[in-house]
Formats: sequence, C-alpha cells, structure tokens
Amino acid sequence: MTAFKKIYVWLILLMLATTTCKKEDGPKDPCNCPEDADCFDFPEDKKPVGSNWGGVDVTSGPTQDTRPFFNPNNPDEIVYVRAYYYNAHELIVYNLKTKEKRTIYTGIIASPPRWSVKDWIIFWGPESRIWKVRADGTGLTKFASDYANYNPEWSPDGTKFCFEMVIDTVIDGRYANFAIGAIADENGNLLERLDYTRRIGVGPGTSWGKNNYITQLPTEDGIRIYEPDSNIIKEYKWSFCSKLNFGGGGTCWVDDNTLIWSNQKGVFRADLAVGTTTCIAKSCDSKKFGIGSGSYSKHSKKIIGACSITGMPAAKAVTSTVLFMMNLDGSGKEFINIP
Repeated sequence: MTAFKKIYVWLILLMLATTTCKKEDGPKDPCNCPEDADCFDFPEDKKPVGSNWGGVDVTSGPTQDTRPFFNPNNPDEIVYVRAYYYNAHELIVYNLKTKEKRTIYTGIIASPPRWSVKDWIIFWGPESRIWKVRADGTGLTKFASDYANYNPEWSPDGTKFCFEMVIDTVIDGRYANFAIGAIADENGNLLERLDYTRRIGVGPGTSWGKNNYITQLPTEDGIRIYEPDSNIIKEYKWSFCSKLNFGGGGTCWVDDNTLIWSNQKGVFRADLAVGTTTCIAKSCDSKKFGIGSGSYSKHSKKIIGACSITGMPAAKAVTSTVLFMMNLDGSGKEFINIP
C-alpha cells in the first residue's frame, strides 16, 4: 500500500470514529417552552410589582373576555365571562361557527363557569353562593347553604358537583374558618365533605375527569388527585419542570392520564402515566396564556383558555384579555375576537 493510500485509509477511519463517537444531544428540557416572537419580558424597571409595573400604572381595557368553557355536547359552543372596567360581569354563550352571541346572566361571577352534559351552567355568584342557569338563560337558581361556597365543578355525568366550602369553627378557644372540599348533587343537596384533615382543596382551576378523579391545583412539585368513591389521594411528582412558581393557573383533564395545566411560565401537558410534563405554550410579561378556567373538547381536540396581552409600559400599561384556542401540542393557536 502506497503512503498516499495509507493516509487516505487513516483519514476515512478517523472520520468514522469521530462520527460514531460524537456525543448525542440529550433530550430537550420539557420546561423550555416553544419560542414565540411576540412573547417577551419587560426590562427590570418595568416588571410587575404588586398592582403596578415597576411604578408604571396598569389599567385594563374596557372589556376583558375570560374564563371560557366548551359546551360538552357541542364543540362549536362556549360559555365565557365578559368583565367590564366598572366591575360588571356578563355570562355569555357564543357559537364559534355562526358567531351568534347571547347573554344569559348579568351580575357577579366570581369563578369560572362550568357547563354540564345536562345543559346547566354553574358558577360562584352573589352572596358567596353557588348558582346555576340553563344555557338558554332560563332557570336561574341559587343553591341554599349555611356556609359560603365557592368554585363549583360538575361531575362528568352532570349529576353532582364538587365545590369549596368555608367552615366556621372554634379551635383551641379561638374563632377560625377554613375551606374544605365538598360534593353536592345536581340540586345542591350536600352529599359529603371531603377529608379536610388532608386538605382536599377545590379551587378555581379544579377539574373533574371521566376517570372520576378530582384535581387539586398543581404545586411546584406536582399535583394531588382525589378519587371520591375510594377516598384515595394520589400524588404525582413532576420528573421535569420541578420547583416552578405556580400561580394564576389550574388544570383540565384531557383523558384518564393526561392533564393540561398552566402557571406563570406557560401552559403544560402532563402525562401522569410516566410522570412527566412538557411546556406547550410560553408565557411572558407581554403575553400570558392560562387554562386555569378553560377546558378541553374531546370532539374538536382543542384547548380553550384566556390570554392577557400587555403592551410595553410607557406612561401607562394597558392589558387586554382575549380567548384563545390551540391544539394539544401547542400548535394552531388562534385568538377569538368577539365583538
């Protein structure tokens, strides 16, 4: 073999060796949210501090559309809350295809409305009580109670709902009140109080899945899920995205093992079977996506939620909140601009 051929062979072997031994990139960090060119953080002196942005006043636009929920029987219909700057609220049913809009209730709406398969919409309303109304605006009903009740969520079959009950009591001679979870039938009759010694909380982002599991709000470590029939609590720890600052979010079931949840960083899809969670939409100072009061449609395979959009603060920052839909992987985002 000539010297030239030997050099050529050695070069080929070297190339093969370096190609074979090249270090493979590890799996992408599921906490790294997909990039969004319109999503950016403000300079430190414009960051939100309390109710202000670094000393710059913040105001809301004249109307805010928020807290959407799919009609479980018709993916073309949603119910949502329109809030006005003077604190009035309207409960509105909207058809995504025909663009037909009808207001079915006007007054205090303090929690996300929930639409049952029996065509009742339930919400936390005036007097710190739970109310329900039919989707055509008829049958407005207040559930009687000796306690303040909040954040109702229908069971999948619409025969009962879970909610948060504030109990007044005396502990060690001192007056105290605390919130516990409870379940009532569809007419508001109390069926059971959940095990408050383990703090089974029912919050504004609670979701009751067809697997009969009720979620609690996620924490920085994971999520607790309650099965009322067996009185069992399951705790799921995130394999990734640990120690996230949870706030302003909630959960919604997709199927027996899949949850969508959100926090201040973005929207995530959790696979409870393997204990992982993946970011599917990025949030930032200019654009914050949330599904804490949203839902998933098994018919259209879409997630619906609300997005707060804020322009770069100058003399005053203005925030508007609009509804959005997207696919389970975060693709196909579209904003729903309703007149």
